[in-house]
Amino acid sequence: MPSEQNVSRAAVSYRNGVLTVICGLLVLRCVRELGVGGGSEAMAAREATAQTVPNAAAQRQQIVQELKELKTITKKLGSMEKTVETRLGAVEQRLTEQTALLKNAERRRGRNEEPQ
Repeated sequence: MPSEQNVSRAAVSYRNGVLTVICGLLVLRCVRELGVGGGSEAMAAREATAQTVPNAAAQRQQIVQELKELKTITKKLGSMEKTVETRLGAVEQRLTEQTALLKNAERRRGRNEEPQ
């Protein structure tokens, strides 16, 4: 039967091995994202992008389209807010009424339970 110390060492060794593998995978991912291995491809992509002249009219049109979409979304959010406020108002009113009814019922119970 293995002692607790041997089990503990095995668990620590296993955990260290798993952490080492994870660390290695993270390093590989960082290297790929930074483009260390494919520097010439990244440089070519940057140069191609730099050589194109942006189309101002197309950019304005895209901005106008996005603003229209935002306006539509804002209207929908406004109507949703009104709906929520209406429903919350109704719930608040019901809660107020129920609280008043509970207080009245407790007062009645208190009067009935008093020794006479």
